[in-house]
Amino acid sequence: MIKNPDPYTTILPLYNSKHPNLIHQLEEAKKVCINLEYEMVKRGYREANVYQLTPDNYDRQIEKIFRDKLVWLPINRVKKYNGYSHKHEFVENLSDDALVYGVIARDIETAEKFKKVQTSIDHIETAKLLGYPECCSLFFDKVFSQDMDPIWSSAINTEGNYIKNKILYVPHYNLLLLQHLRYFAPRIISWFPCSFLCEESSKKSKIWFSVLEDINPEIASFIKEVLTVKGQTWDLHLAQVNVDLPGYFRGIVSSYYTPERRFIKFGEEE
Repeated sequence: MIKNPDPYTTILPLYNSKHPNLIHQLEEAKKVCINLEYEMVKRGYREANVYQLTPDNYDRQIEKIFRDKLVWLPINRVKKYNGYSHKHEFVENLSDDALVYGVIARDIETAEKFKKVQTSIDHIETAKLLGYPECCSLFFDKVFSQDMDPIWSSAINTEGNYIKNKILYVPHYNLLLLQHLRYFAPRIISWFPCSFLCEESSKKSKIWFSVLEDINPEIASFIKEVLTVKGQTWDLHLAQVNVDLPGYFRGIVSSYYTPERRFIKFGEEE
């Protein structure tokens, strides 16, 4: 059996006169996107969200939760990881190499419910509490056991796609639904849509983007600009994803093993 690699993420920035400090902007975008998920609970758009406490910053995190009149419950202690991970490695003791995976909600009853469904690994009930569309939740529950990083599954399920020379072309999509850059930060919604043209996800994505603009209009503009770039590709091969964002960066991230190569181009063939 082939073992999937430990998490890692590498960004190879390309010279961009508009964004000479691209790595810094990506780091800021990551912070803002995490805050966006938090804000969607705080503002009442969703019932709960995953929230991790870190030993080096837990006091500030707890203070923020209390001041925002939210509640937090721990679920598991997990090992810290570098990059983007599709699963957790559980640990017994807290240390500088660990964090606490938990849930925030506006009341203790919802937090308890979320913790219960997480412990039982109920994707459908978890998705309801996270405010995800039902069609996307059912889709994720169906494909996740074979596709832990369902970019390919979402693309295959997007109307108008076609395969040529072993490349899956996705000419039509809602850029607010794209997820192939999430390893490096740029995304709007926090779930995998059942397709990149999903109507229900598209409706929700407008709300998410409006909140993002309210939180940080500069980062919102940057993320939308990046998602608009033509000719983006996603390439899964030998448990590694290579993402090409023309004119901005090339990204490399660990993923899961598939016997065949999976290559997606967002747009028409050239």
